Amino acid sequence: RRLQKHRKRRGILTLVLSLAVVFAAGVILFQHYIGLCVVAGESMEPSLRPGDVMLFVRRGNLSHGDIVLMEDGEGGLMVKRVAGLPGDMVMMTPEGQLSRNGLVVAEEHASYGLQDTSSWIAFPCQIQEGELFYLGDNRARSLDSRIVGPVSNSEVVGVVLCFFRLSP
Repeated sequence: RRLQKHRKRRGILTLVLSLAVVFAAGVILFQHYIGLCVVAGESMEPSLRPGDVMLFVRRGNLSHGDIVLMEDGEGGLMVKRVAGLPGDMVMMTPEGQLSRNGLVVAEEHASYGLQDTSSWIAFPCQIQEGELFYLGDNRARSLDSRIVGPVSNSEVVGVVLCFFRLSP
C-alpha cells in the first residue's frame, strides 16, 4: 500500500514537472521565435480582415509576396506585403498596379482603383541593400511604401505563417 502511494505521488510530480517544462518552452518559443497578432485595419483586405489572428515567426528571411508585421513608428504594428527587395526597381500605376524590374506583377490578392498619387514618392524606385518596399493589398486604403518610400529591414518584426478568421 505504501509503494502504491509513493508511485502515485511520483506520477503526479512527473506530470507537474512535465507541464512546467512544456509551459516554460511555450513561453520561450513565443517570446523569441513565434507570436500571435490580431489584424486591426483594412489595408490588407481582402486577404486579411480586421479581427483575423495571424501566427508569425519573428524576423525570418523575406521573399516577394510575404506578409510581414512591421513597426509602425508609433509603438504599434502594421501588416503589409513585401513588394520589393534589395536590387529591385519598383514602379506603380495610378491604380496601384505593381511592376518590378520591368515586369507587371500578377497580384490576385490586391484590390485596385484610381488613387490620389499626389503624396506618392517618385517612381521608378530602386530598392537599396537593407531595405524593402511594402504594399497593402487594399491599395485605396493603405499607407505604405508608395507614400513613405522603402523602409529598413530592421522594422520587420516577423513573417506571417498563417492566419485564422474567427468571424464569418
